[in-house]
Amino acid sequence: MKRLARLKYYQYISFLISGNTRVFAMQNARVALFLCCWLTALPLFAQIPESASASSQPVVQALSAEDTLPVMFTQAFAPEKRLVTNDTLPDLVFRLYDPARKGALDDGHLGNLGTAARPLWFSPLSRIGFESGFRAFQLYELTPNDLQFYRHARTYSHAYFSRGRSQRDAESWLKLSRTFSGGLNFSLQFKTINNLGEYRFQRTKHSSLAAGIWWPVRKNYEVFLIYATNTFQQQDNGGITTPAFFDSTSFTGMISVPVLLDGDNSKTKNSKRDLQLSQYYTFGKTANRLFRAEHTLNYRTEIWKYSDINTPGSDQTIDTGFYGGLLTDLRGLRHYVKINRIDNSFFLNTLPSNAERTANGNRFAAGIKHSAIWVEQEPLSDSLFSNLFLTGRFTFEPSKRLSLIANGDLGLLPQNGYRVNAALKIDLGKAGILEGRLLNQLHPPDLVQSQVYSTSRKVYQYNFKLVFENSLSATYSLPKLGFSANGALHLINNYIYFGANSLPVQIGSPIQVGQLMVRQNFKFGIFRSENTVGLQQINDENLLRLPNWFTKNSLYISRHYFKKALFATYGADFRMNSAFQPDGYQPFTGQFHLQSATYTQAPFPWIDVFMAVKIEKFRFFLRFENIATIWNPAENLYLTENHPQTQFTFRLGFSWRFLDSNTETANNQGSGSGGGSPTGGGFGRGNNF
Repeated sequence: MKRLARLKYYQYISFLISGNTRVFAMQNARVALFLCCWLTALPLFAQIPESASASSQPVVQALSAEDTLPVMFTQAFAPEKRLVTNDTLPDLVFRLYDPARKGALDDGHLGNLGTAARPLWFSPLSRIGFESGFRAFQLYELTPNDLQFYRHARTYSHAYFSRGRSQRDAESWLKLSRTFSGGLNFSLQFKTINNLGEYRFQRTKHSSLAAGIWWPVRKNYEVFLIYATNTFQQQDNGGITTPAFFDSTSFTGMISVPVLLDGDNSKTKNSKRDLQLSQYYTFGKTANRLFRAEHTLNYRTEIWKYSDINTPGSDQTIDTGFYGGLLTDLRGLRHYVKINRIDNSFFLNTLPSNAERTANGNRFAAGIKHSAIWVEQEPLSDSLFSNLFLTGRFTFEPSKRLSLIANGDLGLLPQNGYRVNAALKIDLGKAGILEGRLLNQLHPPDLVQSQVYSTSRKVYQYNFKLVFENSLSATYSLPKLGFSANGALHLINNYIYFGANSLPVQIGSPIQVGQLMVRQNFKFGIFRSENTVGLQQINDENLLRLPNWFTKNSLYISRHYFKKALFATYGADFRMNSAFQPDGYQPFTGQFHLQSATYTQAPFPWIDVFMAVKIEKFRFFLRFENIATIWNPAENLYLTENHPQTQFTFRLGFSWRFLDSNTETANNQGSGSGGGSPTGGGFGRGNNF
């Protein structure tokens, strides 16, 4: 079978409706997709009557010179909503440059910026159907739905750059958005990470780009066309040989520390490409309701490649102990997988026509999702299979203080499973806000959990059962007092993990995880204190090894200087977690696994001292990290087995917003088919589970 990249459009359609399938359900799926493609393409050629137009969504006026107005943006998955980003303060999110530390509690990676990462605070991933399972770099990924369209009268751009002690320790990103005459908006987002690492053969080099247009063709028809590309490259040294080396007389610096994979042949490359078309057509309108058809077509290519070879006549040899049973050929390893897929979704949607968020903001959408997936895995011949889901979205908002959102996906093929995702929000006024969330899903194992080949030889192949996950959480918050408390309970049946030999294992007994996270921020004059504490209890810590408690704190001074021309914060960030046995990382499969040793990471006080400054639209930070290693360099923090975190170092960074002085265009009205709220309302992006 030819590769998807070589298939023309008519070949794809004829292939989907062909009868050469083994199951009747798949035949129906392809016919349904064929009808969806053609029915939803009709608006592209039809003359759209003006009488059916939706309330338009105006371009936001230019920001003031003080940059005090909120910056509004829209995303392709919900064009009726305009969300707010108040990204103007030198706050925690700005000064914690590492994506692994931007969450409520930190993730664990391989020690340096941009390396493979995993969450240490357990959280099930909402998903349906087939997935590859290569998520080691998902933390750094930029998807089409992440692209933000800023519909302001002036060109909006925002640049950021940070670096460590050398030019090969840098991170940068750029956001750019421009609205042209007629309402056409172009947006671009680019980010990159280039990190050499403290130890040998540990370099990471990532680049991500998303660019697209938001075109209001008519008042009741709009189109998003987005291209996104991600390339993640990582040298893999397998970690250092022994933590005790830092106490030895042979230690003369990080470059002298021996590593398990001593050579530059061990490399990972993970690339993803997306081309996505989303179109929204409002075909009917009453005094209070809009009726809209939604169609999204996404073509995605994902490649995972890992290789490590023996170099004749040199000391760069394969470490058989590190790879164990994964090594099928002493000449080296090669793990190559390429996945091409076309995802089609079609919805019929009804939503309120009023521009402002008011009572009776009820919404309902019903549709179908189909995925045609091609898998190329050496040495197997290309395989094709489908995902087919009936799906629905429901929002009930009788008032501004009550909101219920529920999404559901039901697989029509036996191997697809299902997913139910719901959120409830009750605004109690001065008494606070109460929120609840539910995730219930049944999904197939990942490809990397099912079968892996190396150098054209089978490493393993399993026929695992579907995985059941149930997650229930509740959050109570008092925003005025800076307080929130979240409790969660997770249950997983048929849990799959990777053992100490780096091979997947499925267990029949359930895994239960109970969690409590409390956040409290204090303000005393110019003094600020931000605190997060997490408690995590797991019923079987031999299979799921995560810390039982976390603490993440900031204590700093925040004040204005020079007649409020300069705003500065300076103080310290602190984090620590309980003792635990950190998982190892196997680059061949790109998976974290139970460690092969019995090393336990004791509680380690990680302290950073920082200063962050804002002058109008310019922001700057300087931070000295992990200062505890100054007086005790022999001690290190390991969040992954054999991969110590960076010792004492410093980092600086800055960002700048640029706003052109061009005047508002004459035709400044977009389509906004749906008449969304200027503030987005509800759960923000959480509406799209």
